[in-house]
Amino acid sequence: MTRSRLAFIAFVLAWPGTALPSSALQAPEPPPAARAEDEARMPWARSDAWFVKTWLVAGPFTEPLDVDPLAGQGGEAALKGRADAELKRADGTVLRWKESTSWSDAFGVDEALGLPAPDSGTAYAYALVRRTAAGKALFSIGSDDGVRVWVNGRLVHEHRGARPLVFDEDRIEVELGAGDNVVLVRTEQRRGPWAFALRVLEPGTVLAPVVEIGPAVVDEESSPAALAVRTDAAEPVPGGAEVAVEVVAPGGAVVSSGTGPRGRTLRLGVAGLADGPYEVRFTTATATGRSWTTHLPWWKGDPRAAAQRVVEEANGEDVTTPGGKTRRMLADLVRDRAGGDLAKAGPEALRRTHAAVFESAELDLERAGRTGRLHGHGFYRLAWVDEVDGSVQFCRAYLPAGYGPGRPRPLVVQLHGYNPANPEYVRWWAVDTRHHPIHAVDRGADGPVYLEPHGRGNTAYRGFGEKDVLRAIAEAKKAFAIDEDRVYLMGDSMGGWGTWQVATRNPEVFAAIAPVFGGADYRAQLEKAVLAKLSPAERFLQERRSSWAQAEGLLNLPILVSHGDADKAVNVEYSRWAVRMLQRWGYDVRYHELPGRGHEDMKVQPGIWEWLLQHRRPAHPRHVRVRAADLPSAHAYWARLTRAERPMDFLVADVEVVGPNRLRVDTRNVAAAELRPGPLVDATKPVEVVWNGVARSVVAADGRLDLRAEARKPSPLEKTDRLAGPFEDAANTPFAVVLGTISPDPAMRRSCEWKVKGFVAFWRDWQKVEPRVFKDTEMSDADAARYSLLLVGGPAENAVTRRLADRLPLAVREDEVVVDGTAFPARDAGISLVYPSPLHPGRYVALLAGTSPGGLWFADWQSGEWDFQIVDGRSSPAALLDPPGQFPERGRIASGYFDGSWRYDETLVVRGDDARRAKAVPIPPPRPIDLPETALDPLAGTYQIPGGPRVRVYREGARLLGAQEGQGSAELVPESETEFLVMGQTTRLAFEKDAAGRAAVLVVKVPGQEIRATRLDGAGPE
Repeated sequence: MTRSRLAFIAFVLAWPGTALPSSALQAPEPPPAARAEDEARMPWARSDAWFVKTWLVAGPFTEPLDVDPLAGQGGEAALKGRADAELKRADGTVLRWKESTSWSDAFGVDEALGLPAPDSGTAYAYALVRRTAAGKALFSIGSDDGVRVWVNGRLVHEHRGARPLVFDEDRIEVELGAGDNVVLVRTEQRRGPWAFALRVLEPGTVLAPVVEIGPAVVDEESSPAALAVRTDAAEPVPGGAEVAVEVVAPGGAVVSSGTGPRGRTLRLGVAGLADGPYEVRFTTATATGRSWTTHLPWWKGDPRAAAQRVVEEANGEDVTTPGGKTRRMLADLVRDRAGGDLAKAGPEALRRTHAAVFESAELDLERAGRTGRLHGHGFYRLAWVDEVDGSVQFCRAYLPAGYGPGRPRPLVVQLHGYNPANPEYVRWWAVDTRHHPIHAVDRGADGPVYLEPHGRGNTAYRGFGEKDVLRAIAEAKKAFAIDEDRVYLMGDSMGGWGTWQVATRNPEVFAAIAPVFGGADYRAQLEKAVLAKLSPAERFLQERRSSWAQAEGLLNLPILVSHGDADKAVNVEYSRWAVRMLQRWGYDVRYHELPGRGHEDMKVQPGIWEWLLQHRRPAHPRHVRVRAADLPSAHAYWARLTRAERPMDFLVADVEVVGPNRLRVDTRNVAAAELRPGPLVDATKPVEVVWNGVARSVVAADGRLDLRAEARKPSPLEKTDRLAGPFEDAANTPFAVVLGTISPDPAMRRSCEWKVKGFVAFWRDWQKVEPRVFKDTEMSDADAARYSLLLVGGPAENAVTRRLADRLPLAVREDEVVVDGTAFPARDAGISLVYPSPLHPGRYVALLAGTSPGGLWFADWQSGEWDFQIVDGRSSPAALLDPPGQFPERGRIASGYFDGSWRYDETLVVRGDDARRAKAVPIPPPRPIDLPETALDPLAGTYQIPGGPRVRVYREGARLLGAQEGQGSAELVPESETEFLVMGQTTRLAFEKDAAGRAAVLVVKVPGQEIRATRLDGAGPE
């Protein structure tokens, strides 16, 4: 249940500049001595060929490119950008400069502005270019449509008219001064993406092309009978490779074609084609003779009518099925790209619906029994129902040239990064991208199926995020011809973290992996003095969170790690530490560190693809290793550890075939294991297994060798790889929330309601779906036996809990919590506890209860790394004492694991630090009240955190909500007319009003800290 994306207040508190560490008040330490790696030189290069990626942007303006919208304010040539500074349009409306850093070489103006590209308009981008000496430089520019460029106030370049973005299309020599030079770019939007690219080079620099050709559909020269296309934006080169052009209909059929030189305009006959979406495919040869392909969208006829059909046909679909949900999602995608209202959508908005309409047309073909998505260069969106919450999940698949079902293909799996906005699926990156760059070059039989799982969004690929990736791979193997021994995993940022996470827990699935700036380890985070004081339990928790906690399993898996040494989002020391460790072990690991590169597209993907495709998986390696913090992931290839001797410790195994029908099995903390060595042994004969130095003869059953410690006796309940805990694992199974309604205390009933409301809001905001919720008195026996039960309320508050009470190891009283017979004094405290469901062998009961209404509020859904934990108002403040927030167990009353038989064991319990808890100022239990809408309206507005983001507070019906810019919202629970509690948290907010009774300041209150945010305006919901 752990969530990688925190609620909005957590982002506020983490924002740089909102709090000063104590070290900031001390004298600065001397700079560290230079290290060898810092002194290593790079080969000399005449030019830095990287693009300018960080710009201040302002817009849009309605005036065309040849009209100065700032003529009355000093003129555009003199414009100077400054973050958050105001800029006035001619009509008097105000906009602000926004700083934005592009992930890729192309700077997306619409993305930077946070707006969809309009049908027409212009915007400014401002940057400083520093030079060590005055002199000439080469500006290399590409733009989608018109562009004007000023350097130090002087217009140096202008292009007017529509065109696609082609990198380095315009090259101009400019004079730059020593120091900072002001570069101002004004870009125009007419059609297609709104983007430009600029890099500063030495005069005369010769560069390889970023893309082989930059073709375009020429609308101005097209007619209903003939489609005009330009084969390349560059001028024709004598003797250059020709370009083959094909018009492709849904289903992959080529319906018109032609061939011509690069840089020429071709006219293709389209008179007989039906109205609808098509793609235009351009194929040429590179200088090395490889086939190179790109695609452009094209419409024939009225896009509005085709888009409207997609929306109308989705109305009757069953959204609980994968097919029906896909149709409804495509309708939502059409509406979103059209700006919400198809009837009012302009030409550019309608063009953006092309991918969704094309996909829908291919689904129509499949429904009619014809070829739809399965063809060369095809796009296929996999879909399935995830029983965790009943939601339909998607995964994008890109098929190579020449794809056919008869020849197994490699499978490359790419994991996406963290998306700060956490939007609805239709607004995630690239959900309507129909072609991937990996297929620009035809790799023949090596051309892979390219898979991009959604991973349940921002999950960091933990829990059901990891399961989503594995499910996507399984669905791909069912839908496509896949070579089982050529499955590869890669990802960047959170996707790099996920690459380590998924691969170390499932090494047998992959042939090679390539994480890019991802992963973390506590040893690279904590100071040595803190490390030395860690308790065994704290070290175990820190270790299990490490990206390399289970790296032993990578023994047979080649690894390519890439990282930029200027990365400010993911510390390069993490990758350095991991690579050093793996190299010490003798593992097959390569490391590529890029000097000066940050958290950006480092252009390493093409090299990674080539490297990955060189490897094959050894399905049955002779030597395997396992190290796991939990039973579900305690496996590698043909070895699986099925029982642990003790929780709160790693299961470790080193297994090797050492001779004919002879195995060496060395283990630690392993009570039982299963081995399936397959062709490595003769299963018809006894196998000698030397387990921790003791030989035994084992007879295989169905190819499986079972090992069990003789001293261990089975118990009625045992932790297994299906049910091992901890609390958070309940949300990795099909679950339902059960609201307790039977308490005679109105305050307790209200606390139960708020707890459920908080979880529902959390899940809806995070996963964009409503979780299953039942009232305790309305839940049938069948439903109770079908799901893992997230019970809110103890036996006195929840009828389902009461029915199960005699089979659960918990009693909750006014002044104590009793876990399996052991009492913990606890007033105004909450408990979360997980236990196998008595009603289903593969489900949990996950219980939240409180010794009082206020105590229930403190019971935590999200901190679920333990089987049970008991918390109160002192827990959070105590945890924030030095070292702040790193070890929350020190502030709790108790945190614990059950043993392997699901029984209480004092050695597996961490009790809170009494001295720390005594020093902490307790958070008072909440005092929720109801407020009329008229009391909420004066609080609505936008508040600026000093040096950080804005927070928007707005009313929605009778509720007050808050959200950081670009993040989901959190409900604010009133405790008075000016004091509120953040739903599901212990963070409190206070509003300070001006003389007119309107809120002027928002104060964020957490233990030991207050942050004041000033109101900017009275804006409500946007």
